[in-house]
Amino acid sequence: IPTLGFWGYNMEQVLLWMGLGEEIASLGQGFARVVIFQYLVEGVADGVFVLLDIMDQEEFKGRLNLVEGLFRLAVTAILLMNWGGTATDVKGGKERVVDLVVLASVWLWISLLFFMFGLVYSLKQGWLRPFLTGMVDSMALKNKIAVKNVVHTALPLALGSFLAYGEWEVLTVFIAHIGPAEVATWGLLGTLWSVFEAGTEGLGEAAAIRVAYHLGKNNPAGAEMAAHKSLLLGCLLGLFFTSLFYILGESICVWMTSDVVLQNLLVDLIPIVGMGNITMTLAMMSWSIVGAQGRYRLVMLVIMMCSWGLTIPVSAIAVYGLNFDLQGVVGSVVIGYGTAGLLLNYILIRSDWTRLSKIVQELNGFDGDDSIGSNEEDEDEVMMDNKRARRQEIGESHSISSKSSSTDDNDDN
Repeated sequence: IPTLGFWGYNMEQVLLWMGLGEEIASLGQGFARVVIFQYLVEGVADGVFVLLDIMDQEEFKGRLNLVEGLFRLAVTAILLMNWGGTATDVKGGKERVVDLVVLASVWLWISLLFFMFGLVYSLKQGWLRPFLTGMVDSMALKNKIAVKNVVHTALPLALGSFLAYGEWEVLTVFIAHIGPAEVATWGLLGTLWSVFEAGTEGLGEAAAIRVAYHLGKNNPAGAEMAAHKSLLLGCLLGLFFTSLFYILGESICVWMTSDVVLQNLLVDLIPIVGMGNITMTLAMMSWSIVGAQGRYRLVMLVIMMCSWGLTIPVSAIAVYGLNFDLQGVVGSVVIGYGTAGLLLNYILIRSDWTRLSKIVQELNGFDGDDSIGSNEEDEDEVMMDNKRARRQEIGESHSISSKSSSTDDNDDN
């Protein structure tokens, strides 16, 4: 909230400092003061709907997000094509009054609408019922062990996210030294980069859930197998998206902007961005899996070292020392992601999964037999018992038959 408040009241000064002009700065200030409330709504929604992952309702959550995104896209397109512009523009006899501030207000109401719908539907289906007592009918702060675990887990994650987003803002300052066209291109590139992140984020979350599940169930071999298979799938997914981007790269640049200068700047970045997507996929998958091991502080340390100790210094040297253009900054980001992925993969390969499984169980105060989802392994145990019983029956039948045959031989003698 303090960070959102800072941007809500200081966006205009920052944009003016970047040399983007008074009109753009004024629009940015008005947009920021509305969109920060949308960020708050989406943050609360993420905190509530993450419980659906625990209840195996990821499909509903994914469908809700998909419908919300498509609905927001359709409404935005309709508004811009019919009434896009500012209040002082007149085209075709229509007063064009839809600007960034109006769009931010529309997005806020759409977020509220879908959040309320998802909340009411989840409550009606009973998916959130197991959590209502802890959410509204008890003082959760009294559970010192749970609060301690949440704080120890959340602080490194929050700091890591802050450092990651802070890196992007610092790089924006560096790019402002190059020129305003590069700043606009950097913003478009950030949107494209977010699409790549979304492509692997779901796989990373699924991998973290499976790894944590097996560690909590005292199944380190299953956790290791899930981690390695997830890394393989993540790399294949990154290669697929990069190949698709290389094929459609120039068309995507045309779709994103009608400005020829920005299109040319984006086209020049296609080879580097493609390589960056592969390294980013590797780093994000490793980040999720090592975090599922409970080693969030180690993840944060690696990210901080690679981001603030490598990416930012290399970018500063490229911009201020060597006078490189936007390619130098993007190249430094790729170097940072690649180094982070390498270090986190080394940590992952060298992990002692048996010891980590015991630590995870001790931290959460349960043994492997009492964790969520025990039915699946109970069924496996029943199947193994049936197999053992079957083998025993077969062995006994063989022994009986051998004894009977030996008895028959004695009688013949």
